[in-house]
Amino acid sequence: MDLAIRSKCESVETPPPTEFYPLKCPTASDLLSLDVWRALQHVLPKKYLSYSLNRCYASHEDGYGLLPLLQYWSSFCVMYRCAEGKAPTLLCLQMEANSDILLLFREDCWVNRSDGKGSKSTILMRYSKEHMQYWKPAGNEDTWVFVRSTNDRLIVGAGGKEGVSLVVMSDLYHATSQKSEVFLNDPLQETELFTIRNAELYVFVL
Repeated sequence: MDLAIRSKCESVETPPPTEFYPLKCPTASDLLSLDVWRALQHVLPKKYLSYSLNRCYASHEDGYGLLPLLQYWSSFCVMYRCAEGKAPTLLCLQMEANSDILLLFREDCWVNRSDGKGSKSTILMRYSKEHMQYWKPAGNEDTWVFVRSTNDRLIVGAGGKEGVSLVVMSDLYHATSQKSEVFLNDPLQETELFTIRNAELYVFVL
């Protein structure tokens, strides 16, 4: 199956399969499929591709909502002794209307902090119809919020002169997306308001 990576309206063919890193994931998932993982390998930092991906939260098993997501993340950090909760993570959100998957890679902590700004290493992605689109921050302005997680909402790409890339409400079901100056993304879905079918959070572990 041919895949393509699209970034900022450019389409690039994937390299030969010989460069493929195997997916090390103890828990099977429809959201993190082999095709999705193959596409991710041309977006994520290469140093993490040999890590195992441990699922620490799944909405259909652990309950819908940002609060349980943050609680399961905190428990995972205690169990695996993640230093100050710092471990790279991958959030997968499956859309209800079209089964697109929105993905968020972040290296900072999932903490309930209303003044958090996240890290410039944050990557926002959309996997749709066998193609991966991805966006990285366009700069590092003082007012920009790359990613902020609280019990009330998850915010990605805010603080610029135009729009917010992604807002997920506390129920982890209702969401919105706009064109944003921070990630230079167009709206992630055809409608500004949309809903989420499933959500999963993975931690990269050596």
